[in-house]
Amino acid sequence: MDHLPATPRDQWRRVQLARYLIDYRGVRVEHMRFDEQGRVADFGIPKAELDSTIDEGVAFRTSGCPGKVREDISACDRPYGDSPPSNIASYPFQPVAVDIRKIRHQLDMEKPGEAYVEGEELEV
Repeated sequence: MDHLPATPRDQWRRVQLARYLIDYRGVRVEHMRFDEQGRVADFGIPKAELDSTIDEGVAFRTSGCPGKVREDISACDRPYGDSPPSNIASYPFQPVAVDIRKIRHQLDMEKPGEAYVEGEELEV
């Protein structure tokens, strides 16, 4: 599938977040709302809970291998298996504040006063 174009990051982030909410937070697809293109428009949980889940960052980590410490944190040892380090799709490490700002930017869910500046994660 490497001949196919990469999934746009905004779409990728919404799918990651939806999968995490379904798998680990008991949210059902029926609670979510989708736009006319079939993209998740509402995750079906209160804003405060959604914000907390995004800020925790676990939803955006590499998944697929049961964790050693927590079930929802992958134990995979294939960093950057789905993207180059310069444009991370699934984080093989715990996202830090700058990563969360980038994720929120990609989700179009930036917090007031916490705007992501393109490339700032490379300066860390």
